[in-house]
Amino acid sequence: MPNREIIIPSEGSLEHFPSGLQELYLTMTEGPRKISEKLTEKNLKLLLRKIHHKKTMEAYLWWNSDEEGDFFNIETNPDWIAFQYVFHDGMEDGCFYSCFNPAYLDSEEESETGTFYGCFMPLRYTMYDPKLAAKCVEYFARTGKLYPGTAWLKESCS
Repeated sequence: MPNREIIIPSEGSLEHFPSGLQELYLTMTEGPRKISEKLTEKNLKLLLRKIHHKKTMEAYLWWNSDEEGDFFNIETNPDWIAFQYVFHDGMEDGCFYSCFNPAYLDSEEESETGTFYGCFMPLRYTMYDPKLAAKCVEYFARTGKLYPGTAWLKESCS
């Protein structure tokens, strides 16, 4: 079965975010520093600050402390931001939801700067607005759902 892409349109931005946090676990790597702990207001604030400043880093929000199963991945650098929610990877209904750049949807072009681990990022999965990216991450951290104030690219994994 070939991969299927669907663009999920924005429903419009929200005035207020819910309070509280989902029970998630944060793994964040920046340079040689890595943290892996339960998500708290304090480390969420740190993560959002790094996104706003487009620091070179990679982070994951996991539902399980063993870093298995569904996850929300964030990668930033000074040139671009990429994030995706991977849902049921390897299962029949598996898919991922990504931010995307409409100008590169039909392109195989990759970034000039590498990911945190040195690979190059397909530009179709990037964005450039750190304020919007931070909203997407914060909304997920607070609700466990995708931020309705942006469009998402959904692709099947199977």
